[in-house]
Amino acid sequence: MIFVRSSGQFKSGSELRYQVGKIDPYGGINQSITWLHYGDWDAGFHSSIAINDNGVIVGVHETGHSSTGLYYRVGHLTNPAAGDYSITWDSGPYGIHYDDGINPHIALNNKNEVVEVHQVSGESLLHYRRGTVSRGTIHFAGSQRYDNDAQRPAVALLDSGLVVELHSGVYARTGQLSITNPQLIDWSNSVKISNHEGTYPPDSYPAVATNGAYAVGTWQYNRDGITGQLFYSVAGIP
Repeated sequence: MIFVRSSGQFKSGSELRYQVGKIDPYGGINQSITWLHYGDWDAGFHSSIAINDNGVIVGVHETGHSSTGLYYRVGHLTNPAAGDYSITWDSGPYGIHYDDGINPHIALNNKNEVVEVHQVSGESLLHYRRGTVSRGTIHFAGSQRYDNDAQRPAVALLDSGLVVELHSGVYARTGQLSITNPQLIDWSNSVKISNHEGTYPPDSYPAVATNGAYAVGTWQYNRDGITGQLFYSVAGIP
């Protein structure tokens, strides 16, 4: 597993850190994560990272400066067989600009297909991009609007092309990679899954993961301006 975070609470001057760890996938719920490597990977903010069974790693983040640029990187674990769990960045020493926005999140499947979602800067508008990864490059299709009143999206992607998306509120939707148009995702309507009504600010910072049988969503619960409680929801996938 790979965990990413920002070095500070604010965008300006923020640096990105990563940690590589492992657990026993067949072990119990009380096991601890064994952390194998700590590293720096870029200047930036609000990062997201994914790894697949091929060992391909993709990461996205906001710029660490005052602009609204979004950047990606592609890499792999350097040599885990020899105990080197650092990340080698195949895309080069710097992030590659691919769009403008905030709160990016990326998902990757074992076919090296990606779905990236992000929020438009200063607006409650969400966009997505489909893409494929090869030779250290993400080949992104065009940016597509998929929600006109939402913030802070998160996404997961299966080999079947099924997409699971959450955003602040907390609302969930599913989608399917279009077979006829490589730029598009066919989306369902979003459905509220948080039972907290009238909270301000709305429940936020969702995350989502799926193994194909179940999807697990997590988020921060906000009430009367107080934050700090974490909630989760589990749903079966037909």
